[in-house]
Amino acid sequence: MNKILIIFLLFGLCSCGKKKKSEKKTEHVIIKKTVSELKDFELIEDFEKHKAEFSTETFELNNHSANGGELTLFHDKKFNYIVYDFWLYGETGKLNYTYWTEKKGKINFIFLEQLK
Repeated sequence: MNKILIIFLLFGLCSCGKKKKSEKKTEHVIIKKTVSELKDFELIEDFEKHKAEFSTETFELNNHSANGGELTLFHDKKFNYIVYDFWLYGETGKLNYTYWTEKKGKINFIFLEQLK
């Protein structure tokens, strides 16, 4: 579990290191892979529908960006996936990475939102 967390943090840190042109709009980038039962956007719909049923753990991500960040881990035994929700705060905006993984850590779906 710790190795997976480190990998996700590295993805987030690498993307924060790149300077991007500042624009006054929200960008959405979606990378998708298939999952055993639920596929693509069905994961998002299922998660939003059952979000209150998940147990959550929140971790502060200090010293990883200009203004810190936060990781919220959503997990529950009756669901066959885990959701990692990363927020990184910077001087020019916020990055939000949401990863849907299988219980063993295989990434199934990634949603990236960049707010400026």
